[in-house]
Amino acid sequence: MSPYTIAVLALSMSIDAFAVSVGRGAAIGSPPLRECVTDRFDLRHG
Repeated sequence: MSPYTIAVLALSMSIDAFAVSVGRGAAIGSPPLRECVTDRFDLRHG
């Protein structure tokens, strides 16, 4: 594969991942800040 092809594939995969994350965020809505912080830094799950 040429370097150009690899760069195009990498960019398209990044854009796809960004679109999926935005879609998930829109589906979830905006949870309270406390829930975001506690879920992010909860060390009990391993």
